Amino acid sequence: MGHSYVGHLSNAQNFMVNQLTKNMVKPGKILLTIKDKDQINVNTIKTIYNEHQKYCHKQKDPRIEIQHPMKLVERNEYVY
Repeated sequence: MGHSYVGHLSNAQNFMVNQLTKNMVKPGKILLTIKDKDQINVNTIKTIYNEHQKYCHKQKDPRIEIQHPMKLVERNEYVY
């Protein structure tokens, strides 16, 4: 299936977690979706949270903490 060892996500599952996170799906729902697609999946919610956190961190990587919310305000065209 492409798992390096038990409890790790495959590349396809990592992509799915990233896409669902991008679409603001909650980690619990993401885990249920992955388990529905793969019946022998042994991943836990902690694995999903870790991948979710990696994805979120990549999104704001070059910016410092205060710059990230300001970038979101500008991107979504809020008035500030």
